[in-house]
Amino acid sequence: MRTMKSKILSIFEIEKIVIFTILTATLITCWSTNAHSDEGLIIKVQTVEKQLSNVLERLDQLENKKVEWQKLEMLETWHPYGSGYTAPQFFKDGAGFIHFRGLAKLNTTNSIVKEKKFATLPKEYRPTSNQEFVTACAGDIPCEIIFLTNGTVYLERGNSAWTSFDGISFFAGSTGE
Repeated sequence: MRTMKSKILSIFEIEKIVIFTILTATLITCWSTNAHSDEGLIIKVQTVEKQLSNVLERLDQLENKKVEWQKLEMLETWHPYGSGYTAPQFFKDGAGFIHFRGLAKLNTTNSIVKEKKFATLPKEYRPTSNQEFVTACAGDIPCEIIFLTNGTVYLERGNSAWTSFDGISFFAGSTGE
């Protein structure tokens, strides 16, 4: 699965290709119409160069930006799975999406649960609409994790021996960046 960073990098790569294409088309048009000495050509090329420079600068900023994962504060009956696995964590990207990772378990082992509250998200990390995700968990049935707009996170159904948050993402609104 591609990460959000690689998806954004792909978008920047596409934007660079588009700008190079515009620059090439501008040069070909000007040269084919014998306008290569025209002051308009210089202005067009400078504009495209500035656009390309902006794209490259944004790409550098993205590559150097460190993702700061936050610990998901779970209710006292839930715990990180342990055994070398990442504890449940989340972060909000620059586009306003929340991303999760990690494994959790309920105090009881290997039990089937229904509508078991897990955590409450801080206000700025809550979805703009209720979200349901089918995810991996122990046992033979998949788990369903629900995120409500009031911040409640709960395991709708599944096996509580372990539940995965890996790959879950949803929109929570603009970051104001």
